[in-house]
Amino acid sequence: MIKNFFLISANILLVACVSMKAVHADRVQKQTVQQVSQHIKPCRVQGKTMFLTGDIDPSMLDCVKSLANTHPHGFKTVRLDSPGGNVEAALDIAEILADYHADMIVKHDCSSSCANYFLPVAKSIRLEEGAGILLHGTIDDGLVEIWKQDKSETFKNTSNKYENHIQLVEKSLAFLNRHHIHRGWWLWRTHQDRLNNNFGRYVKGKPQDWPNLMCYFRHCVRSYILAEESFLKSCLKGVQIYPFNNTAVQRMYTDKKFRKRMTRQGVYPSGTMRCTPPSFKRT
Repeated sequence: MIKNFFLISANILLVACVSMKAVHADRVQKQTVQQVSQHIKPCRVQGKTMFLTGDIDPSMLDCVKSLANTHPHGFKTVRLDSPGGNVEAALDIAEILADYHADMIVKHDCSSSCANYFLPVAKSIRLEEGAGILLHGTIDDGLVEIWKQDKSETFKNTSNKYENHIQLVEKSLAFLNRHHIHRGWWLWRTHQDRLNNNFGRYVKGKPQDWPNLMCYFRHCVRSYILAEESFLKSCLKGVQIYPFNNTAVQRMYTDKKFRKRMTRQGVYPSGTMRCTPPSFKRT
């Protein structure tokens, strides 16, 4: 079980990206070769709107810093289309976005680090048709403890990064406390939570599930949560959540082929999951 959690977490960004590509597989197939090959800047501005597109990395951070310097009055709206990426870069970008208190619109997906750090500092969140928000947790106390105890070759190959992980946890917690973010939104887990293979003590309820014959013959890992409107509202109390309309998570309930494709990757709707009280309300 520990090995399973370690392998999932070590590949957490890659798998999250793959999963959300599956959400929009139909859209990707319809794109022309020219559209696919076209270089898209990680950030750009149009009027009072900032666009953040693609992987979150140092180049996106540099781009956002540049826009912040050239637009001192900030932005009213931020449009997001990102599968996530580098946690440290995401935290630094989120600190800049927090000053804007902007309306955030998810075009196709806002997943992983995009969902963890950008959305909680929004004034409001709106999803366009077909869009999705994918959550898988973060580097937390439980994961660090597992890495510390792991004696496998996998751990030996990453042990030199252990101190960096500790610093990243501390930086994440400082960000969480500064912006009054509920730990349940990050699916924050202790060591015991991870050993118990659950989504942590800061979340109650469980993901939506469907009978799956294959689960009788092998362990089905429910590792990735496609967030529903109700889960956002329970976790992000200080953010206005607009009603979902024909989003990716709603499609999972109505499109059996799409549902099968997603559940095979361990992606499930948040179902009855809710952030447990007390939930912070941002002022």
